[in-house]
Amino acid sequence: MRTYLFRLEEKGYLKVEVRKRRAYINVIIDKESYKKEKAGEILEEWFDGSAKELISAISGNIKKDDTEELKGILDGFDFK
Repeated sequence: MRTYLFRLEEKGYLKVEVRKRRAYINVIIDKESYKKEKAGEILEEWFDGSAKELISAISGNIKKDDTEELKGILDGFDFK
């Protein structure tokens, strides 16, 4: 467990402070930022940065109810 925490600290996700045999953990990165970072890493690593390839890969798992909402999200993007 200790090694895991120190690895997370090296990555900048949290700060571990040890005082008198107790470890105090302070979170540095919030959940949403972490999710965005990880999603970007997955996109690059598994799909060569192609959002089209990612969506094609997960298209069978998208619920019909979610498609309209996803269309609205895509319409709201400011594309490069």
